[in-house]
Order: sequence, then structure tokens, then C-alpha cells
Amino acid sequence: MKHMKKTFSVLLALILFITLLPASLVLAEDGTTATIGDYEFEVDEDGNYLIRSEDDWNNLSSAVRDKNTCEGITFLQTADISVTRPVGGWVLTKTNGNSNGNNKGYKTYFCGNYNGGNHTLTVGLNSGDEYYNPDTSRMSNYCAPFPYVSGVEITNLNVNGTITTDKKFAAGLVGAALDGGRFDNIHVSVTISADGSRTTDGTHGGIIAIVENKGLVPDGDYVKEVDLSKEVDLSGLSFQITNCTFDGAMLCTTPNKLVNNCGGIVGYGKSPITMENCLFAPSELTISTSGSEVFARLTGAGSVTCTDCYYTEQFGSKLPKSGVAQVVTELPENGNLYVVKEVNGTTVYIPQNEQSVMGYSLTLTGSVGLVFYVTEPEGATDCNMTFTISGRGTVSSDPHIADETHTDTESGATYYGYTCTVNALQMADEITATFHATVNGNEVISSRSYSVIKFVDRIISNPTKYDEETVDLAEALADYGHYLQIYLSGLRGFGLGDGDDQYAPINTYDKQMTSEELTSAQNGVSAYEIVRPTTEDIEKITYSVSFESDSTINVYVAPVSGYTGAFDATVSPERSGNRYVMHIAGIQPTEFANTQTITYTTDSGSETIKTSVLAYANTLFASRNAGAKEAAAATYYYYTAAQAYVNKD
Repeated sequence: MKHMKKTFSVLLALILFITLLPASLVLAEDGTTATIGDYEFEVDEDGNYLIRSEDDWNNLSSAVRDKNTCEGITFLQTADISVTRPVGGWVLTKTNGNSNGNNKGYKTYFCGNYNGGNHTLTVGLNSGDEYYNPDTSRMSNYCAPFPYVSGVEITNLNVNGTITTDKKFAAGLVGAALDGGRFDNIHVSVTISADGSRTTDGTHGGIIAIVENKGLVPDGDYVKEVDLSKEVDLSGLSFQITNCTFDGAMLCTTPNKLVNNCGGIVGYGKSPITMENCLFAPSELTISTSGSEVFARLTGAGSVTCTDCYYTEQFGSKLPKSGVAQVVTELPENGNLYVVKEVNGTTVYIPQNEQSVMGYSLTLTGSVGLVFYVTEPEGATDCNMTFTISGRGTVSSDPHIADETHTDTESGATYYGYTCTVNALQMADEITATFHATVNGNEVISSRSYSVIKFVDRIISNPTKYDEETVDLAEALADYGHYLQIYLSGLRGFGLGDGDDQYAPINTYDKQMTSEELTSAQNGVSAYEIVRPTTEDIEKITYSVSFESDSTINVYVAPVSGYTGAFDATVSPERSGNRYVMHIAGIQPTEFANTQTITYTTDSGSETIKTSVLAYANTLFASRNAGAKEAAAATYYYYTAAQAYVNKD
């Protein structure tokens, strides 16, 4: 089953919006060039439109300014280039000619994808240029290489140069980001020079000025912005900023009028943002810290979730509650312990009491295991890790010792892995991993939080970085947890939510499995049946699968009333009331189809019970319980995806 995320296009469909106007595309006869409106681009064998020079960049700028959104097109930069104009921007249509401004015009939006090819874009941009709104009565200007974007992917790009502004919303990469987007492997080293003589409220961002709660819909021959916060749940939007660094300068050029209210990565966030492996390490910072924040200023539905993010400057008073650490870029000589780490090509030193988890992995056994990898300080003893799981049945574990090691092929560093196992229902619950060690007689403690679903989302959201089998397995695992939550919450009567007595819901996934998917899964498990013969001493045999603990098959053998004779089995039984219970625990997803055999013996002889997880799934298709069929189908698809993963070439 292909897992379906709630992308914003789905949300638009729910409120009867349609897709954006497509760009005008005409392929040349030789197939090596294509046009967008009046502008021609060379196209490589993979269909990428090539940005080889400043002229190509200017063609892209003009094409967007001519109302071509470039939706569905990927542009690939193939060389280092220097530019003096943005992609698209403001188009002036009328100037009233008075000192009060009141000029007329419209925004032009880039909705394609831009792959920098790990090349450098050197910019020289000024808010007074013709590409930005000159209206003196409005302070919003969005001076950036990409002033207005919607639903984009911008990746693998280095940005240098200068951005000069006397208005609001300047940034090293994007002015305004609408309708979700993914920004990965971006290195911004620009100098943002802000003049506060017009407005001291800068709202500038090192990488993005503002993450909006808006989207685009068709309007005549073009598009217009709509406020999404009144129409849809903004949690469906996905703004992902991963592997990004800002190490440029943010300067205020009017000391008597200090520019404030800025963000190290995002100047203003109105929608949920996810940041992972990001670094804010400015070379110079004279913007005021008043109202500013290290990673993102937030308002309304805005939020930021950080994982392994770092900063060198305390830019403002607030920080995310977890996932961040302050670092230095030169090793101090004060004798303190520091952990060395490469963050997007920059060497940083993390104080030991701010030690970060260096990576994660999953183990798929009867339970799902989330592995936290850390470096252990030189000379450390008594190293261990404890885990606290949020949600229903909060668990503070006993100390765990490392059960895995990983050696980095480049640095040669050894990372020690500590595994926390969760059941299918706990996949969205936050796991707080606390590392303990003793160094020179002093206790060292540091904590980080993560969840299985965050790990899974990282794979699903970056499908080009992983092979097909890995992505399919991640999607199947997400669906498995999602549908089991729905089924078991109804069966057991517990809730899903953010409370201490609830499991965190896996609610970012499509809740409606198609009839075709259900039928295909039912056909897939139809051959798996339970064999449960009884003797004259046994009245009936039933069984279940415990997904709440791990994938454990439980077989219940009920003797006839008054039977007091012996009962032996190849799996040691427990007596529960008037039944014998046998458990086959820790069944891996690749073993869901394997026949599990139990031979039991009573006074009247021996019989053999045969069962499997898929045989149990088969019985769920006949269940009247809510969500049972979907849970059975998700179990089957999880099994097939796991099989494909372990058997891939």
C-alpha cells in the first residue's frame, strides 16, 4: 500500500481550490531546449532546466515576472554565478508620481524547484531596485534572491554577497514562503545590511524572512494569496528546513535606530516549521536582540520543532525547549570537555553538558527500536542511557548499556547506540534519552528527545535520498502504527491525544484506506489459517496478537469443566483463570507469515496448533470492530514491505 500524506494540495481540494496555473512549456525538436513563455533554457537528460550563467538566471527571473509560476519544473545550477536581480519579485504597473508613493503592482511567485548543484550564487541586491515594491507607504519589501515562493524545494545551494534594505522582510534566500516547502543543504553567507531610518521592525531572516499561513489560488490570468488559517488546519502544512547554515552577517547600519524583531534562520513564522541539523553561526551580528530569536520568531499558529540544531550567538531571549545546543567554532583552552562535530561542513565544539545525539536508526523486531547514537567522552566510565516515554503509561526505564556501535567512515569516530523499544501505539510518543557518564569523578548528563514517527517522516519527506524499498517500508510502518492506533483505541477504550494517559496520535496520515487496498490485502492473507484441534479434555482454543507490547501471539487453551489432569506444551504455559496461555513473543515483521507451531499434551493425548500473525489478520477481516479491517490490511502491507526491504539487491 502506498502511504498518502496530507499534502497541502489535498487540503486545497477539500475547499474546492484547483492547482496553480502551469508554466507555458514548449520542447524544441531536438529535445535539448525548452521555453517558459518567451525564455529559452537548455534541458539535461533528466529534464532539469539548466542555470549555467547570469543570463540563464535573468531569463528565469523574467519568466517568473511574466506570470509563469514554473510549477513542476526543476532548475539545476551548473556553475558559480553572480547576479543582481531576484527570481520574480514585484512588478510595478503604475506610479502615481507623488512623494507618498501609493504605487500599483503585483507579486510574482516562483513555485518550481531549484537545485543549486552545490554551486555558489553571489548576489548583490538592494530593496530600492526595480524588482522590489517601491511604495513608500508600505514597509513590506521581501528583498531576497527568491522574494515570493510557494510549495517549493530549494536544495544544494550556497549563497554569498550582499543584501541591502531599508524596509522589512529581507533574507539570504527567500522573502516569503507560502504553501509549505522543503529547504535542504543550504549555506547562506550573505551580509544583510539593514537601514533602520524607515522602520526599526526589520523582521529579517538569515535564510527565510517569513513562513506564511497563506497559499495561492487561481485568479483570472494569474494567482492570488489566500489566508489559510481560516480555511484549514495549518498542521497539514510542511515547512522543512534541514542541513542549513547561516554564517553571514546581519548588520544594522543606523546605530541610532536599531533594527530589531529578526530571526537567525526564519524572521517570522506563522505556520509549523521543522528544523533539523541547522546551524546559526553569524560572522557579525549588530541587529538588535530585542524581539529577535535564534531560530525563528513565531506568531499565531507558528511553531518550530528542532532536532540537532546549533547556534553560536544567543540572538534573543527564547529558544526551543529541546533539540538545540549552543556551540563554539574554536576549541577553548579552559580544559572543559567538548564534543567535536561536523555540521554542514563546519566544525563545531559542543560542551559536554550540551552533548547532542549524533544520529538515529530503527530496529524492526517484535517491537520497533529507536537507537540513539552518542559519542562517549574520553576516559568516561559508567556510561548508560535512560529513556522516558511520554503519553500513556509513561515509562522511565532502568539504565541501558550500549548495544550497538557505529564507526564513521570519514572521521573514524565511534558512536555508541542505545536502543529504546516502543510498541506500535507509541510510535508518535516523544522519547527523552538521557545520557549518563562519569568523567574525572564528575557526573555528566545530557538529554535529547526524538520519536519513531519523526525518523519515519524524515525518510518519507526525502524520498530521493533513499532507495524505493526503504521509503516503502517507512510508509508501511507509519500506516501500521496509524491504523493499529485507531483499531486498538476503540477496542480497548483508551484515547489518543497529548495527555499523560494517552498515546500521541499518528495523525499526519490518510485515515481512509481504499476498498481496492483492503481487497488486495484480504486476498493476500486469505491463505493463512489457524489450525487448532482439540482433545476430549479441551473445550476450545482461541488466540490473539498483542500489538500493545510487541508482536506476540497469545494462544488460549480452555480445558473442559472439571479437568484437573496434566497440561504440557512446547511453549511453557501460564494458567489464567480457567485457561492455559502460551506466548510466542518478539515476532519480526518479516516473520508475520511464518507458521508458529505449539504441540500440547493432555491426559487424552497430543495435538498440534498452527498459527501466524497473518492468520490472525485474516480473522480481523470478519471482525465488526471499528478499524479492524484497516489494521489487518496495514499489518499485511507492513509484512510485504519488510520482506521487500530485507530481500532487496
